[in-house]
Amino acid sequence: MNISMPHRKRVLSLRQWLVVGLLSCAAFQPVWAEDMGLIEPGQITVAFTAYFPPISSIDSHGSFVGFDPDIMRAVAEDLGLKINYVAITTDGLFPGISAKRFDVGMAALTDTKKREQSVDLVDYLQVGSGFIVPAGNPRKMQTLDDLCGLTVASTTGDAATMYARDQAQKCAAQGKPEVKVSEFPASAQAMLQLYTGRADVMIHDYPVSVYLVQQSEGRLQVAGRQFNVAPEGMAIFKGNVALRNALMAGLDHIIANGKYAAILAKYHISDAALTHAGYNQPLR
Repeated sequence: MNISMPHRKRVLSLRQWLVVGLLSCAAFQPVWAEDMGLIEPGQITVAFTAYFPPISSIDSHGSFVGFDPDIMRAVAEDLGLKINYVAITTDGLFPGISAKRFDVGMAALTDTKKREQSVDLVDYLQVGSGFIVPAGNPRKMQTLDDLCGLTVASTTGDAATMYARDQAQKCAAQGKPEVKVSEFPASAQAMLQLYTGRADVMIHDYPVSVYLVQQSEGRLQVAGRQFNVAPEGMAIFKGNVALRNALMAGLDHIIANGKYAAILAKYHISDAALTHAGYNQPLR
């Protein structure tokens, strides 16, 4: 029986749609199919700090936002997993992983040998500290050596305070003008010193420095490049090799396809990019 031309066109069109559909399904295969030892199969339970923009926080709609959730969403999509979001304080993160209450913890965790004693860390960023200065950078800050003779505002207990005090000793040993270090309990108080001219520079985590400058309405800027860079990692149950390898494969895939670079560019922290995923690679 002959098929009329219009009907033949309809048949060919249907076949074409079927082929396109099959190809689309094939293209969406996740990059990892091995059992990852997750709490719930097909779902990865991730604990984020929920109060630390731009790293991670909860917006007015109750959604997790920040570059940590964005990176994890991209990796989970590649692995074919849904995310179960958990808000956590940093002090509850490691006990929660050890007790297997969640699969992954993300909280701007610097990869250190001490932390590796209780968890494994899949490294996904390299983050250091940054200088925040008044707009125009009037004291021409670029490196730690430029701190001699300046007043530094910092947060008590932060690594930045240690950097400033170490540099103060170096300036004194070289016979250069002293560094005055002013410590405050909260970063907002340290920022106020900059706004009022009572400090020349503030030192903070690099991503947070970029964020604070964005909130300053043009009154502040980041000077120089980030320094004292160290890897930051996703914390997982120690010895879970399958999950570690899966997360690394997912990270490498989003690095290769450009999603990773796009996320970092969105938050203006492209300097923090890694060229490939790693694990347990502490600098100290």
